[in-house]
Amino acid sequence: YEIMPRLVGSEMCIRDRCTTPTNTYEQIFKNIKPYASSSKIGCIYQSPFIDYTFNRILPNNKLFCFQYVPFQAKVIEYGKSSHIVGIKKNINVAGDLSNIEQLFGIPMNKCSFLSFILTSSNPILHMPRYYDMYKNLRNLPSGPYEQIKFEGSLYRDMNLSSSVIINDIMLEILNIKKKLLEIKPVNLDNVVHIIQRVEEQYGNQVEDYSNIKTMFNTSSMYRKSSIMFRKYPNDPMLYPDISHRHFTDDLLHGLCPIQSLARHLKVDTPTINICVEWGLNISKLKYKAPVNIYNYINEQ
Repeated sequence: YEIMPRLVGSEMCIRDRCTTPTNTYEQIFKNIKPYASSSKIGCIYQSPFIDYTFNRILPNNKLFCFQYVPFQAKVIEYGKSSHIVGIKKNINVAGDLSNIEQLFGIPMNKCSFLSFILTSSNPILHMPRYYDMYKNLRNLPSGPYEQIKFEGSLYRDMNLSSSVIINDIMLEILNIKKKLLEIKPVNLDNVVHIIQRVEEQYGNQVEDYSNIKTMFNTSSMYRKSSIMFRKYPNDPMLYPDISHRHFTDDLLHGLCPIQSLARHLKVDTPTINICVEWGLNISKLKYKAPVNIYNYINEQ
């Protein structure tokens, strides 16, 4: 809150999803409204329907939003130093692009907010990894627990079965894209297979693009990313940490909107359905689309 007064008279404000959860977007927009009378607001990393939420709260401001983070800064010493990993060769951006390309020195491609629903990153990567490991798990123990992570477990240790699930989800997303283009002439050029997307963005930062498994096994940019576990006292088993944003963000604000759009378009998505149903059941989270999807599509 101490930065809010600094927005007065500023030309631009950028919000980073990497440090604040997606489910706080609406409240943050409300918090900055009194101070951002003429500012352009930018969000680093997309969220489905973000433009709807933004326009409802800040109708007099302009919005731009990156579909993916331009890079990640990994902490060396908190508050003092970090190293940059995963620098992208280009960035997809929706909204008002004027005067922002120079911010990062990376070429930017114009895309639609509608395409954000079909993003081929966290929403389709994280839940399949947990589902593949815990598909037969229905409930978690109760009581205190310790949060545990194993460096590299999310991508570097990607196994074949997880990569098959991810590929099936990707093919379902491309079917949604095909159906959407039949009813709405909107820019969905950035909705491509995940292997194509990663190669276009990262190039030689990956050694082997043969398939999804080898792509993540040999990627240099996110080799430390971790699956988040819970360890309960006197229980040798590790459980998924359902309070982590892999569930609260990437399920509720990622995979669930994809399923919701598919249902509206009457596109079959059996693999997405299985992962969503498992994730909502194990996490006890509830999803409700924040907007009427029919109206949202028509307004794009």
